[in-house]
Amino acid sequence: MRIVMKIGGALDGRGDRTLRAVIGAAMQDGHELVLVHGGGPEITRQLTEAGIELPFVDGLRVTTQAAMPIVLRALQQCNRALMRALRPLADHFVPMTDGTVVRAGDCGRGRVGEVRHVAADAIVAVLKEGKVPLLPPYGADDDGEFFNLNADTTAAHIARAVAADKLLLCTNVAGVFADFERGKQLYDVTASDLRRHLAAGDFSAGMIPKVQAMLFAADCDIPEVWVVDGSDEDSLLFAIGHAPTPVSSNRTQYGTRLVALPTNAQTSAPAHG
Repeated sequence: MRIVMKIGGALDGRGDRTLRAVIGAAMQDGHELVLVHGGGPEITRQLTEAGIELPFVDGLRVTTQAAMPIVLRALQQCNRALMRALRPLADHFVPMTDGTVVRAGDCGRGRVGEVRHVAADAIVAVLKEGKVPLLPPYGADDDGEFFNLNADTTAAHIARAVAADKLLLCTNVAGVFADFERGKQLYDVTASDLRRHLAAGDFSAGMIPKVQAMLFAADCDIPEVWVVDGSDEDSLLFAIGHAPTPVSSNRTQYGTRLVALPTNAQTSAPAHG
């Protein structure tokens, strides 16, 4: 099974041991993994040290021309730190940090960019060598200018490009909540469920990009998309090992799952050679 896993920057080192165990188990079971990481807390630390304060709008950090070199440096440091934290598994990782695998473009929001192209062949070549691509959420345009990208969105675009069987968005909360203050978590949902909650304004600002990434992936026929607590080993193992099945109204644990399968879908995921 081919799985794209986004490791949320908000975890900020919490759950490294769990990630080592889960990634190791997935590799041992023969799954192909692509890892995408965030780096929000480290970006915030380095911007604060530089005396720069950037607000968030709709869950996305405003990024200026002056801030972009700091953001780039912070994400590159996060990439190296994750390699260290996940040793000895990281010996199998291939950092892809030059900004050419994920190409970005200007979307009219300063140095916040949008994904324009993913070099799927480069990622798949690494997978066929039995290695794990490790990508940060930024990319360069045709002129070599770098843009800050949302990690969830980046992971969704990568999942589409490599025809992933699953997309896992690992974050610092248990899943997607329709009402976070009241602890109203969503478990098994459809795209129409999420769109209804989104239109009603039920999601917090930080959750909106995740929900939008989930919907994008579902629209691109990724069979399952999960939002799980990246420090919860049981949830991660359940999400990875779960066979794609229709929505179940009875499931009440292990993260939020968006199912893009029709109700008569097969219960086994497509395999990649």
